[in-house]
Amino acid sequence: MTGAPIPQGADTVLKVEDTEHQPDSVRVFKPEPRGSNIRPQGEDVKKGECIIAKGTQIRPGDAGMLAILAKSFVFVYQRPRVAILSTGDELADLDERFSEEKIINSNSYGIAAAVQEAGGIPFLLGIARDTPEALKEKISHGLTADVLVLSGGVSMGDYDFTKAVFRELGAEMNFWKLAIRPGQPLAFGKIQGKLAFGLPGNPVSSMVTFEQLVRPAILKMNGHRTYGRPLVHAVIQEKFSKRTDRRHFLRGVLTREDGVFKVRTTGAQGSGILTSMVKANCLIDIPVEVERVNPGDLVTVQLLSGEAWKTQTDHTHSTGHKTSCC
Repeated sequence: MTGAPIPQGADTVLKVEDTEHQPDSVRVFKPEPRGSNIRPQGEDVKKGECIIAKGTQIRPGDAGMLAILAKSFVFVYQRPRVAILSTGDELADLDERFSEEKIINSNSYGIAAAVQEAGGIPFLLGIARDTPEALKEKISHGLTADVLVLSGGVSMGDYDFTKAVFRELGAEMNFWKLAIRPGQPLAFGKIQGKLAFGLPGNPVSSMVTFEQLVRPAILKMNGHRTYGRPLVHAVIQEKFSKRTDRRHFLRGVLTREDGVFKVRTTGAQGSGILTSMVKANCLIDIPVEVERVNPGDLVTVQLLSGEAWKTQTDHTHSTGHKTSCC
């Protein structure tokens, strides 16, 4: 039968539908050349070949191949545990009573989802109130994880205690600012050998800086060989100007029309406008030295979503026509 080992001494398989079985013999209606309908040893895997390289993410085909090779156990990279902490007296969590004086702690949940998407295991520490003692206590709990991601408290405000607490805990800091927008106030270093990221408190800044710094670190700890998002070049459809002091990451919508990638921004680009991340399927990367882009210019785009890009009918056109949404 199909898939069975070849009987010893046989060198050809005849198709049963081309034969007629009789009590003492088999009638063959169609001759087959020698070696027909046999899958030889080594057709799929040859001795000495590398089948699945180190750093490969195990997909369904890889899992099946491991079974063929009788590998019931293989060594893999452990998913890093990522402790997530938000700071600020102004924050309220989802299960707290909401008031006009409070802001819902969205950063922890957005970062946790991003950690999961990158292959890490999120561990929510909650909210640290604006005292050095509270911040130190929460950070100390987070050091049981592999990575600490803190949002807020890294700027120059009166209650931004992150720098002082990091130093008190013996942190080895690599930097406190980056020449990017959104996300200039940003800390990175190690505390007791654990990677520590201090992201900005504004929701968009937090998510964009996670994309550029934390996500690649998690991917590397997971054993990946590439750490960046897929990149494409697209024709920008809007004007944009900036000072040549920072690299900008604009939230964008990438489309493909007649085989050409086109991109536009999601609209207002304020660092507190979280809907810009909801609408975006990409980040438009404007280098630090570029002062102005005009419609028709070619720009580099980082893809954010699995769908990679929308088709022309997936978004609202300038004529006002929309597709239905369920």
